[in-house]
Amino acid sequence: MIGVKVKGLDTAESILRKLPQSVQKKALSGMVRAGAKVILEEAKKNVPVDTGSTKESLTIQKQRSKDKNIVHYGVVPLASKVKRKRFTLSDGKKWSIKGEVASGYAAFFLEKGTAYMQPKPFLSTATSKNDEAYEAGKKYLVKRANKIIGDAKR
Repeated sequence: MIGVKVKGLDTAESILRKLPQSVQKKALSGMVRAGAKVILEEAKKNVPVDTGSTKESLTIQKQRSKDKNIVHYGVVPLASKVKRKRFTLSDGKKWSIKGEVASGYAAFFLEKGTAYMQPKPFLSTATSKNDEAYEAGKKYLVKRANKIIGDAKR
């Protein structure tokens, strides 16, 4: 997981404070997830594709925190298991794998490299979309706040 710090959250914080306490956590969680979605889309665009399994394994995952007021979402490759996977390599050869294969396993090696392979960072470069992620989160929060306020007026 790649960590990102976002500055300029004063607008989002002022919107959150106007919402009822019971709704604040859900709204904050949705806001962070909306921002993480932008990072996920950028990571999927940047990931080197051979079989496509690493790209398919990228997802947004909520992560626990000791402080209940902090919400963590990460863009992570899941080591999901695949029963049968068919793919075509770049040289045109067709392959089929039977059994269980950890599809997110290679992501770390692609990102950081190995003794035999140069790094091909895709997660760390995806964080360059920080500003877009913040705007997506803020847009979600404003939309959610307007919906809650509209429902309360009825």
